[in-house]
Amino acid sequence: MGQTLVVDVRFAPRRITAMASDSLADAVDYGHVVRLVREIVEGGEFNLLEHLAATIADTVWETFALGWLRVGVSKVAPPVSAPTDAARVEVTRRG
Repeated sequence: MGQTLVVDVRFAPRRITAMASDSLADAVDYGHVVRLVREIVEGGEFNLLEHLAATIADTVWETFALGWLRVGVSKVAPPVSAPTDAARVEVTRRG
């Protein structure tokens, strides 16, 4: 059954040359990050938010040169016995 998920990816690039150069070639391409996350979320089946968050974190971490990375995945209106806006899991990687 499809669920509504919200994915939040935060990171710090290992190289900060883009701050001075103002060039996408020196930066982490956010569009690429979004495409990777979308492929993972839409292309697989995950039973646990923890597994989905870890898969996203591992893929983004291995693809880009990052100093740190935090991936949060929230399930909107989870099927639990008390009114809850969302259930959330966060995974962190540090270099």
